Amino acid sequence: MELRKHIGHRRFLLLAVFMILLSGVLFFRDNRNDATIKRQIKWQKQEETYQKHYASYIDSIINENKALSGLSIFAKKNSTAQKRSKIARKKYQAMKEITLSDSHGEGLEKVLRFQSVHGLLMIVMIVLTLGFLDHDHQSLALIVASTPKGRSILAIKRMGVLLIVSLGLHMIAYTLLLGEGIVMFGMPQFNVSAQSLSYLKDMTLPISLGAFFLLYIMVSSFCMALLSLVFWDCLIAFHTRSLGLGLFLGLSILEVLLQSHLIAQSPIAFLKYNNIYYLLMPIEIMRSFLTYTCLKQMVNGQHVFVIVMLTIAVLLIIFTVLDHQYHRVLSQSHTYKLKKLIQKVTIRVRSRMSLHKTFFQECYKIVICERGLLYIICFGILLVSLQDTTPYLANDTMNTYQTLYAKYGGAYDGRIMKEYIIPTHKKYQKRKRSYEKISALYDKGKVTYDRLSGEETLLIAAKHEEDIASTIEAQIKDIKKLSQKGIKANLIDQKGWTILLSKDGHYPGEGYYSAEAEGMITIALMCFLLSSLWYYDRKNRMNLIIRTTPQGRDSLYYMRLKIMALLALLAVLSCEGMDFYVLAKTYPLTSWNAPVRSLLFLKDLPVNMPIWCFLIILTLLRMFSLFSLCMLMNCLFMFAGGLKGAFISVGVLVIPQVLSSLGLSFFHYLSAVQLITIMRMEQELGFAFTTLILLVLYGSAAIAIYFSKQLWNGKKGKIVWS
Repeated sequence: MELRKHIGHRRFLLLAVFMILLSGVLFFRDNRNDATIKRQIKWQKQEETYQKHYASYIDSIINENKALSGLSIFAKKNSTAQKRSKIARKKYQAMKEITLSDSHGEGLEKVLRFQSVHGLLMIVMIVLTLGFLDHDHQSLALIVASTPKGRSILAIKRMGVLLIVSLGLHMIAYTLLLGEGIVMFGMPQFNVSAQSLSYLKDMTLPISLGAFFLLYIMVSSFCMALLSLVFWDCLIAFHTRSLGLGLFLGLSILEVLLQSHLIAQSPIAFLKYNNIYYLLMPIEIMRSFLTYTCLKQMVNGQHVFVIVMLTIAVLLIIFTVLDHQYHRVLSQSHTYKLKKLIQKVTIRVRSRMSLHKTFFQECYKIVICERGLLYIICFGILLVSLQDTTPYLANDTMNTYQTLYAKYGGAYDGRIMKEYIIPTHKKYQKRKRSYEKISALYDKGKVTYDRLSGEETLLIAAKHEEDIASTIEAQIKDIKKLSQKGIKANLIDQKGWTILLSKDGHYPGEGYYSAEAEGMITIALMCFLLSSLWYYDRKNRMNLIIRTTPQGRDSLYYMRLKIMALLALLAVLSCEGMDFYVLAKTYPLTSWNAPVRSLLFLKDLPVNMPIWCFLIILTLLRMFSLFSLCMLMNCLFMFAGGLKGAFISVGVLVIPQVLSSLGLSFFHYLSAVQLITIMRMEQELGFAFTTLILLVLYGSAAIAIYFSKQLWNGKKGKIVWS
């Protein structure tokens, strides 16, 4: 009955179905360009190369650890390096017996890499958990607690609901995603070993690919149920949704910061690998071999994660059951005392803010309320899950680029051509002729296969250097063309900036996918946050009273506009800050003072300014664009507020971008998301048309501001909006 009560609501079912379907849409959008014959052949060749060298890869790890433990500086008994080597040798030694086969698992790999589904499902679990406090909201807590099964038994049943719903959501969502993967990339071989997939090469558990997929679904379901239990206990701690949401949001931010900033050698590395981040994305724990120092002991990261999470689960279960079992009168409970203390602090803070009382009251009504915090948490979960932290360039490639640009970057002086590019071209041609000669001798049986393989390895290395040199040479040619026109441009490392700002991100043509996805969730956040701005005034007809007060007309109206502008700025800064932070950890974002036209994808920009100045202007334009869209939405919200207005505005502003992502190019030009990202318009339509479109948007926003003000104030004594 408890299960039926919580999942039988029409709103919950619609939300669950919407999130699962949205995950399928996003998966298709992210991987549709990889479902080509050319890329599938390339992936298959990479897998064949991986399987061919898998045994040598395992041997290299074992031998490397043996050699490390044999060095005198690491030979001390019970040293950290020796313990790490011992654990690694033991684990990888068992993997030598594993037999690899063709997995045809590109579709399954895409499913495992697709982590946005966890953010979407977590939103459903948060809404489900909030439903557990409905009896508190309706003042029925004491009545429920007085029934025979209204205490510990009720808590146990609800924990079962969390686990069952989490497992059900994962089964349905991953069945959908796997089906899409099979249609796009073919049927994987589930009976081969999991290590046959290069994505799982460091997973030390001997298991088949199909069994691993099922195990992953179950582990992910348990982790999400545990994370939901953490959220539930945050609500229990205060018996107030807004405070519980705030506590969970703060805890999540702290955990993510610990995970991203701590290193494996840190004395508190235990907090890096045992936190909320890996509960939300358990694949990162399952597919990797992790070791770190804990209490001066070298430990296996997976084993410790399992032990810690099971321990936390037991403690949370005990806390939840005891809280329900010994539920006392609210006025005598510790929760009430804590709430009174918080109220005193809140009153003290509000008294200090008396000069801006209206502003903070309006912010409190929109942002710090229960719904506002829920929307912000959902936005944060989706924003984090959208980030791609995979390094698409190998470390040696990035190091080569960084070394070359550090030595030859800046104003072009021709040294790099003489000292690196021309010698690299000659070296590659020489190595290519040598390989052709050895290949001809091998065909005649005069040299061994090992000699041919060694020569092929040298050719591949030379080709790698040749590709780097060709990339830099193409950049130099464009710089020379700009110099002939009198335009200053420097030789700088462009990879990070290209992924961040251009249409060619990790792969050609895919650079805007992340920005457009962030634009969609940003607009959706603003739609839901601002939908109640005027709704409650109009619903209760309080607007008629408010407009009779001294500050109830112009002052209140402009105050709410300031709040919209502030929220727009914070939303844009959150997205851009997250992008910069994640990208800077993988690719260098250097040469901030270089002319912006040094970025060759912006070489046609009519103005030339420092890159940092261009980024500031771009951020302000995005903020103004988002604020302008808020002004247009504002007119709608004055007539249709609440969830109804929010869904209507999301449908008008966001759905066209979703349809565009599915290949319906016509809707691309109707999408409001392009007004937020801006860069795609600039590169597709040009600077002049982009400027014209933005001016039209800002002019429409000004008209919307005037119109909505007339609706609020009335005109010539007549009540237009009531």
